[in-house]
Amino acid sequence: MSKPSRTGERDLPAWQTWAWNGLAMTLPGDWEMLQFARDPAVGRCVFGDRYQYRFELNWKTVPAPPDMERMVGDYRARLTGDGLQDVRALGHSPWLGTRGLDGDREVCRYGHYAETSRQILEAVFLWPPGEKSRPALEGRVLDSVRAVPALPDGRRRWQAFGMAWQAPADWVFASCEVASAQAEAGFAPRHGRGLAAFSRRGMLSEWLTVPVSEWLEQAMPHGYVRESLLQTGQSGHEVSSLVARRERPVLTDWLHGRRRFLASAWVCPHDRRLYCLSGWTHQRRGLDSGLGIALSCCPALEVLL
Repeated sequence: MSKPSRTGERDLPAWQTWAWNGLAMTLPGDWEMLQFARDPAVGRCVFGDRYQYRFELNWKTVPAPPDMERMVGDYRARLTGDGLQDVRALGHSPWLGTRGLDGDREVCRYGHYAETSRQILEAVFLWPPGEKSRPALEGRVLDSVRAVPALPDGRRRWQAFGMAWQAPADWVFASCEVASAQAEAGFAPRHGRGLAAFSRRGMLSEWLTVPVSEWLEQAMPHGYVRESLLQTGQSGHEVSSLVARRERPVLTDWLHGRRRFLASAWVCPHDRRLYCLSGWTHQRRGLDSGLGIALSCCPALEVLL
């Protein structure tokens, strides 16, 4: 029996779902996010396999529904003028599309107005040189693109880089760093009095030389003093949880409450990665307030702070 080509679906990882800035999509398991935007109003995410870019999702929030047929028609004419060859119309309801040849590679672009999120969405499929486009795969991806509404408690779901996390929907997506064997996303309230971070780290044998509880205490920010450090067993995971407080309060602490640092960390037994969610907030006087964030490493565990 001949071996499947590198673009076949056999022996590839299962398709995986990504959730980003209020949009979700399900993609082939060997496509990873290589570029991303933090702005929920306008931006894009770019995915690729080990060989090249494969898919883009672009979004733009608009005040009113556009004339998508006219917009796509004008776009098709512009692509022809820019030198794209063999341009023709495509369709996968409710998406309107355009296919063309850029040299020896097919590029298929689809547009759609998402009424629930009031966004113009553009999905772009970049096929390897010499390979024919696959409408069935494109249709499966397009059917999976959907808006992710905020949860009833005001949090929004995110899923990327091997993590699934929840942060308040009205918080600012402040930072995101992705490197070899490490990913971390940071969020902050608009008034700036707080911070939350979600991280996943690999290659533990190369750097984790102490128990997770000790590593967590070492990661405590400067100027804080530990209040408690506990270890609990949760669904086959050993979770270490730290609570610390600002050692010397300053004026903002007197106005808004003493700052508290909360963190939980654990090694998932399924993928042997270290997961950590952490952050600080002002503790309201007389209230043991949390951050309202959550992190999951696998279907068996979700940790709340």
